[in-house]
Amino acid sequence: MTISMDPGIWLGAFMTLAVFSYFFGPTKNPLFKFAESTVVGGALGYTIVIAGAKNLESLAYNKIVAGNVILIIPVIVGLLIYTRYTKNYTYLARIPIAFIVGSGIAVAAYGIISTNIIANNLVAVTGYLVNKDLATTFTNAWNIIALITSIYYFYFTGGKRQEAPPFTWLNKIGRYSIMLFMGASFGNTILARNALIIGRAQFLLYSWLGFSP
Repeated sequence: MTISMDPGIWLGAFMTLAVFSYFFGPTKNPLFKFAESTVVGGALGYTIVIAGAKNLESLAYNKIVAGNVILIIPVIVGLLIYTRYTKNYTYLARIPIAFIVGSGIAVAAYGIISTNIIANNLVAVTGYLVNKDLATTFTNAWNIIALITSIYYFYFTGGKRQEAPPFTWLNKIGRYSIMLFMGASFGNTILARNALIIGRAQFLLYSWLGFSP
């Protein structure tokens, strides 16, 4: 066992142990608060200074200098977001926020509808159910049934008509499908977090303390 003498590894080990000190109580824990503030502040500073400056240079400045003067307009609109820190002109920050939220929702909605709903289901019908073995066909058919019944459960859960078969069965299948999906998603999240913890533990044992794997 040979402990590392690299200052970077020692800094990483200190920050890792400071984050792990959360388990001893996050409320009155100066180590965890220091690590949390350092990580959040460093990430925010990097995003604003490095990523922001690089994007402003590559996406705006270089193109404006090259003759695409029209880009001055979105630059000015984007800079209006900093009026939020003024007292008299803070309302101007709503303009770029409206553009960001509106365009973001439009792009996200188009991507979700065209890719996750339309394209995936067309592929599921044409590519997953045709010329496949029995087990694969059954699994993919069940995925389609789960999708349809889940949507049905959200939109048609009320009224006396829904209390009679086969609507009750459709609601139950949809509800169980949603529960299975959410349970699997939660399980995947827990496994991903465990992988992060294992990775940091290996860093402490192997890279810092020098234990042999």
